[in-house]
Amino acid sequence: MRIALALVGLIVSITANADIKNYEAEGNLESSRPVNCISTKELTTKNSPADIYIGVNKCVNEDDFDKAVQLYFISLAYGKYDTLRVSDRSAHQAVTVLRMNHLGALNEEQTANFQAAFKKAAENMNVVCNSIKTLGKPTYYPKYMIQHGMGAFTGQKTKDGLVVGFDPDQAWSDVLEGYVKCSK
Repeated sequence: MRIALALVGLIVSITANADIKNYEAEGNLESSRPVNCISTKELTTKNSPADIYIGVNKCVNEDDFDKAVQLYFISLAYGKYDTLRVSDRSAHQAVTVLRMNHLGALNEEQTANFQAAFKKAAENMNVVCNSIKTLGKPTYYPKYMIQHGMGAFTGQKTKDGLVVGFDPDQAWSDVLEGYVKCSK
C-alpha cells in the first residue's frame, strides 16, 4: 500500500512539473461562415455547427433566447449529420466541444433563460422540424469536425475523411426522423 501511494505521489510530482503541450490541427473547430444572431431563415446549408454556435452565443448575449434555441437545434441536427459522414470517430466529439466553448460560460440567469426557451421549443417541435426541413441537409465540407479528430494527426482512413459509400439522403432522413424526431 505504501509503495502504491509513493508511486502515485511520484507520478503526480512528475506530471505537475511537466510542460504540457496542446496540439491543434489547422481547421479544428474552425468557422468559415460565422453567423450573427439571425433567424433560421437566414442560414444556408453552407453554415456548419462551428458557424452556427457563434450565432447561438451572440443571441444569448443579446438576450434573444428564442433565436438562440432555434439555431441550437439546427446546429445539433447538422452536427449529428456530420457524425454520420465523418469516418474518424474520435472527431465526433467536435459538436460537444463547440457547445462547451460557446455555452459553457453562461451565468445562472442566461442558463435559466436558455433552458426555458429550450423547453418551450421542445414542446412545439413542429416549428423546430419545419425550420430544419426548410433549410435542408448540409452542403459544406465538415472540415471543422474532420480536423478535430486524431486522423488530423495520424492520417485519415479515407481520402477526404468521409465515410465511403455515404448516402446523404438516407443520413438526413435518419437525422430528421431518428434524432430530431420529426415526422415525415
